[in-house]
Amino acid sequence: MRALWHSLLLVSLIGCTFTPSKPPAPPAPVQKTIEIELKPIGFNALNAAIKEHKGKIVVLDVWSTSCIPCMKEFPHLVEMHKKHAGAGVVCMSLSLDEREDRQRALDFLKKQDARFANYWFEGKTDDELHNAWIFSGIPVVRVYDRNGELAKQFTNADPSNQFTYKDVEQLVATLLNK
Repeated sequence: MRALWHSLLLVSLIGCTFTPSKPPAPPAPVQKTIEIELKPIGFNALNAAIKEHKGKIVVLDVWSTSCIPCMKEFPHLVEMHKKHAGAGVVCMSLSLDEREDRQRALDFLKKQDARFANYWFEGKTDDELHNAWIFSGIPVVRVYDRNGELAKQFTNADPSNQFTYKDVEQLVATLLNK
């Protein structure tokens, strides 16, 4: 009986030996969902927000829901963000909508799925921005290089020389290759 007992014990121990299999895969990274917001910002804070991204290329789109060309071109900023965010391009937007139109601007951003920093200019007047950055109207797209320096400002001030996001994309591609 004792021999039988030892045999059963030996068989059960052999059958229970642990052979490690592949280690379990690490959990999938949780994708951070960026809430679409329209944060109020003044001129100095906006410049600081741009400078925070030194080492990356920054594309800032200045727009308003009352500007038809702005609304037409804005989806290209969203496309650019999706295409180049992983390559070191930071897209931002600055709405010049009036205070009473902020909700309409936020609704537009949500519809566009603009999952990047979106600001609403709360400076004393739009003239502060226009005079500092020297432009007469929107849309305006400002592209900053990796050193935080303005590489180019695209405006539609000259009716015979209107920019599109193809122009912006070409500059961004050039800056990425430097």
